[in-house]
Amino acid sequence: MSKHIFKMFVGLIFALFIALSFTALGEDRIFFADQNGVRYFAQDGLMGLMDSAGNVLVEPMLETATPFVDDLAVVSTNGQYGVLNRQGEFVVPCRWDELGRSQVTYHAWEDGLWERVVERPPLFWVEKDGKIGFLALDGQEICPPRWTSIFAFADGWAIVESEKGLNYINLVGHTLWAEDLPGARGHNFDKWFAQIYLEVLDGEASEPREVMNYADRQGRFLLKEPVEIGTDFTNDGVAAVKPIDGRWRLIDATGALIIEGDWAAVDVVVWQDSFFAFCSAFDGKWGLMDAAGRVLAEPIWDYITWAFSNKLVLIQREGKWGAMDTAGRVVAEPTWDYSMFGMPELGLGLGKEDETVGFIDTHDMIVMQSEEDAFSRFVEGLFVSEKDGKYGYVDYRGEWVVPPVWDEVRDFYEGLAPVCLDGLWGYIDATGEIRIPLQFPSQFFGPGMGDFVEGLAIITDHKTRTAYINQNGELVSAWVW
Repeated sequence: MSKHIFKMFVGLIFALFIALSFTALGEDRIFFADQNGVRYFAQDGLMGLMDSAGNVLVEPMLETATPFVDDLAVVSTNGQYGVLNRQGEFVVPCRWDELGRSQVTYHAWEDGLWERVVERPPLFWVEKDGKIGFLALDGQEICPPRWTSIFAFADGWAIVESEKGLNYINLVGHTLWAEDLPGARGHNFDKWFAQIYLEVLDGEASEPREVMNYADRQGRFLLKEPVEIGTDFTNDGVAAVKPIDGRWRLIDATGALIIEGDWAAVDVVVWQDSFFAFCSAFDGKWGLMDAAGRVLAEPIWDYITWAFSNKLVLIQREGKWGAMDTAGRVVAEPTWDYSMFGMPELGLGLGKEDETVGFIDTHDMIVMQSEEDAFSRFVEGLFVSEKDGKYGYVDYRGEWVVPPVWDEVRDFYEGLAPVCLDGLWGYIDATGEIRIPLQFPSQFFGPGMGDFVEGLAIITDHKTRTAYINQNGELVSAWVW
């Protein structure tokens, strides 16, 4: 994977595998079959499982079930959850109050591009009597239920909390510390450390104060004395910290001092090559410096912050945004009304209230004109855009990739996008070619309907029945109400 990984966001999915799930109906019918022919069937309000030849693998006893992912499905009986494989064997018996898998989503900088990565760790979280534990995919216990809350795994570790305090757990069930840290809170690990915030009492103070230290993956703290505040470490192993009642300083991954200064604040703005924004203690203006503390841009800006780029930073003056490269050269004057942090694939985007949008690399700005809300929907390399009441897709240069011929369109997921013409929906690929014919009536194609997840999408017919299709447009379930 990349040398630089920025965790854009981390989500723990407390759904059962994915958002697609089924509940048994009163009427007997086969109502879901996957690509391998394994199918659920309903009988007397419960579900069973049969193979492609019609052999019953599981008698009707399931109340809910998900499609198979990684050859496993989450199912429930008598209000308790377990895991079933495609052979009809219970890998995990139905004895858990809740059961699911965590998911982490981030963007990785690789070969000059940001790539969206979704990872699903090879384990289940399970809950019993309000306590959470972990199981391997084969059902073996990794950690018994003892946690009151958990967060998604990132870089092989998850933050967990118990009634006693904070800890971290890895994929094989080992915790970072033998005893949980009372009153503490933590961040996910970066390349080097995790930030740990601890409560301490100062002298005769009646209320504890919060201090910060860095912990490595062996549970060892980096700093001899905790600090008031600090940044994440860059890929090169540099961080900014402010000691209690001390001056801001830059330190390396051994904790050694690089330089200190009379700054009011310091923040990382480029992780790849260790660039920092600093705020002048004199007038509150912001400048830019490198990891050695050399000033690259004098503190003349109202604010400087990070962008989805390893070459540029955002600058602000009088409420307007612009961009500066890491040599301190302004490449976009601060005349823009807003910045678009939500488009890491493009590096850096800026917009104006008149619906002009610009995308910047280290030398040039490409400016395009379209609807403002279209540019909040950049998915799989394309924007939704509108012309003369018709919709299509443009690339980041503003050039039409799919001409505006559609009455309605939606975002691309897994290479396909739902499109509508004359009241019927179908699917196109990123070249505009129709991959699934227009056939699904518009009045029943509600929000969220039709997006592909794990190779399946929910569609509807004129009778308001729903079914599942694969990416070839083939029904893999019966129509049900």
